[in-house]
Amino acid sequence: MRRTYCLLALIVLIVGCEKAVGRGSQGQANKPLLTRQAAYEILAKLPQVTSWMASAKDPIWGSERTPADCRAAGEKRLTWTIIFEDNDQGGQRVVWRRFRIDATNSADIWVQDPLDDTYITLREWRQGYRDL
Repeated sequence: MRRTYCLLALIVLIVGCEKAVGRGSQGQANKPLLTRQAAYEILAKLPQVTSWMASAKDPIWGSERTPADCRAAGEKRLTWTIIFEDNDQGGQRVVWRRFRIDATNSADIWVQDPLDDTYITLREWRQGYRDL
C-alpha cells in the first residue's frame, strides 16, 4: 500500500512539473517583444549614453537589426541593434556605439567593442569604459 502511494505521488509530481514547464515556455513565446522606441528609451537612460548625447554635436540614433531579422536568420535570441551616431568635422556620420538589447528581456544589453566588432556585456563595457 505504501508503495502505491509513493508511485502515485511520483506520478503527480512528474505530471505537475511537465505542466509547469509547458506553461513557462508557452508564456515566453507569447510575451510581447520590446518595441524599437522602448529599446531606445532604455538605452537613452544609460549614464554613458546620456553623457555622450549631451556632448555630441548632432546625435542621431536608429536601428540596424530588428527581432524579425534575428528570427528570419534562425537565431534563438531576438534583439534590437540600436546605433548611435554623430557628425564629424566634415559633416560625415560617425558611429559612436552599437548596442544590442534583448527584445524579450530588456535587462540584457551588449555593447559592440569598436576594436574587434564583438559584443560585450554592458557590465564589461562599463568596467573598461573608454571613449575611443
